Amino acid sequence: LYAVYDRSGLAHKVFLASSTDNGTSWSEAEITSDQDQINPSIAIDSQNNLHIAWQGKVGTSTEYQIRYTKYDGSSFSTIEDFTADSDKNQEIPVIAADSQNKAHLAWVGRGVVASSTGDSIYYVNNSGSGWSARETIKAGEFHSTFGKSSLNQFSLTPDSQNVLHFVWFEKPPTDATKFRYRKVDPALNSGDWSAFEELTNVSNQTQSSIAVDSQDKLHIVWHQPSSGNSIIKYLKCSGTCNVNSIENLDEETNNFVVAHSSIALDSSDNIYVVWKRWTTKPLSQREFKNGAWQDVKTLIQDFSSQGFPNALWSVNNQPKTGYAFVFYEGTELKFYGSEDLTWE
Repeated sequence: LYAVYDRSGLAHKVFLASSTDNGTSWSEAEITSDQDQINPSIAIDSQNNLHIAWQGKVGTSTEYQIRYTKYDGSSFSTIEDFTADSDKNQEIPVIAADSQNKAHLAWVGRGVVASSTGDSIYYVNNSGSGWSARETIKAGEFHSTFGKSSLNQFSLTPDSQNVLHFVWFEKPPTDATKFRYRKVDPALNSGDWSAFEELTNVSNQTQSSIAVDSQDKLHIVWHQPSSGNSIIKYLKCSGTCNVNSIENLDEETNNFVVAHSSIALDSSDNIYVVWKRWTTKPLSQREFKNGAWQDVKTLIQDFSSQGFPNALWSVNNQPKTGYAFVFYEGTELKFYGSEDLTWE
């Protein structure tokens, strides 16, 4: 088991933690001694190589670049730096590995306030012989406002055919948050990529998470406030996404919620969703088994500073049964595994 994170108490350095006993004990390795390194993302390929990306400041630069290293189990490769524009922040990288061990890396490139150049999603891949030319998954449409990006979070995953699935939130300056989806076949030219699908158009949507099942159906969860309530939403897509099929998994009568939902599947396509409810309630979970959603479960006794559960799942590494996730509690990063958790 592996997890990556940055530690604010050490000037935001990035670390890798590993466990060989199903999360009972962990060892830690420093990925870089540089400071101002944040928002790491991790992927594992079928040869157990780790692909790690994050945003960090390099040398005397005041802007963030996207940085990458590979870990083969004994050492880290030389750090590589990516930037679309050295004068603008490059942020929130997301990395994944497909069934052919190709690494897929995407990130947000910040636009300019009051400029027609908006925030964009950039993409590169690497089959082992070097990184591809940078492509644009989402061209700049809305500019940043008040120092914040209009693209504040996105998710991606490959399926068994190595088609990439992207979902993201985008906040226009004077409109509700747009939740969008696009799939990309890296074997095709950009002109053959799918059109954008707009899933919802509601203010303050946040925190998407996606996974694919053995039939390459896409499963999406996210948090959406509505009429003063806070809702965990779920949608299954097969080919295209039918927004009329969106389901509510949980609803709280409080829109001030820390509802960072995360989704995973096991090898039997059972679905597991975990989330933080709100500040006076604990982490919760709901699962889809035997053709139906089960009741919401409370997983851990209440602690007000719990949050950010991140389920362990990828196309190359998923549980045989059960589920697992990491989360923070106060200043500690913790691991949770279900009682039926087993691995292939």
